Amino acid sequence: MKEIKDTIIIFAHGNDRYDVPKSKIIEVGLNFILGLDWIGLDWSLLYAFKVT
Repeated sequence: MKEIKDTIIIFAHGNDRYDVPKSKIIEVGLNFILGLDWIGLDWSLLYAFKVT
């Protein structure tokens, strides 16, 4: 994980990288908590942050 001005870059399994705006993150530690509505979550919202 790396922090830049308004985004947190999250490196996941394999070569997956997610650039998540700080406004969507509630808490950061060894893991991170996103402020998304998990009930009825449309997974495309999470994958919208994925960098290819």
